[in-house]
Amino acid sequence: YSDLFGSDDIRTIFNDKALVSRWLDVEVAIAQSQSELGIIPEQAAVAITKAAVIYNIDISKLRESTNKVGRGIKGLINQVKLAGGPKVANYLHFGTTTQDIMDSATSMQVQEAITVTQSRLKQLIFTIIELSIEHQNTVMVARSNGQDAVPTTFGLHLTTYMAELYRHYLRLSEVSSRLEVQFGSTVGTLAPFGDKGLELQIKVAD
Repeated sequence: YSDLFGSDDIRTIFNDKALVSRWLDVEVAIAQSQSELGIIPEQAAVAITKAAVIYNIDISKLRESTNKVGRGIKGLINQVKLAGGPKVANYLHFGTTTQDIMDSATSMQVQEAITVTQSRLKQLIFTIIELSIEHQNTVMVARSNGQDAVPTTFGLHLTTYMAELYRHYLRLSEVSSRLEVQFGSTVGTLAPFGDKGLELQIKVAD
């Protein structure tokens, strides 16, 4: 069952390229939502969507600028603006903050990781169920307080693992339901967007 414990897809979710891609996703979501509400021109949102793609980002240069500034968003914005021209330069990241982008992207990554982990847990739980049925009459010595105890069955023993893993599965569902996109502008006031702030917040989250 070693395939249940592979980590390639988790690495894919949390590597540098994936993180930067999520930053770009958030910037595009903000621009498109702002365009729908008339906060920025539609053509600006179109230009931002075309420019804010991972292929326009030099990861090594972004890493250098991040090391200087302490946050990656300024360097990211500079590269997207360079790739997109005036419409992008004038409206990209309009009214938002570094933290909005970074926290939202992290939330998305964790959500993805939970989905992968729950899928693996589910496979593992069903594998244990199958084994517990197969070994419901397989006698073994139980352990109690660090020493041999009365006889039990290996099938019953396995069900304790099954139950605990299922509780973890439920805990991850609870965590997942609380993961939300952050979008509030400077200090969370939504002031740059006037009376459209709350509506914009909902659109970006969607």
